[in-house]
Amino acid sequence: MDRADPATIYAPAYLGFFESDNDGVSWRSVSVGLGSVIGGGALTGLYAVFDKPETEHTLLLGTVRGLYFRLAESAAQQKLEDEPFDAMRIDDLLILDAVPARLYVTTPMGVFVVPL
Repeated sequence: MDRADPATIYAPAYLGFFESDNDGVSWRSVSVGLGSVIGGGALTGLYAVFDKPETEHTLLLGTVRGLYFRLAESAAQQKLEDEPFDAMRIDDLLILDAVPARLYVTTPMGVFVVPL
């Protein structure tokens, strides 16, 4: 859910990334830039999404192979490069309100802390 606009909902899925701006009545694919991690097969999928509204709705996406992000003004997701978890499955993402400058990235190999 978009924390600044509760009518907007995001859904990471095995075959894509979807968005609704009307409480889930209708959905549209917003999967541009995710071609290498969606589409079916054993090595595809999206597992986590986090909306960071204090940075103009930056979306963070945990995928089967690393972390992607989408800025509000962009239609495409981009991969966050040069991180130790680049090739790992991202199972969960967390930013604590008390520590908004840190992103906690959960992988099968443990939790990584990324400064924002």
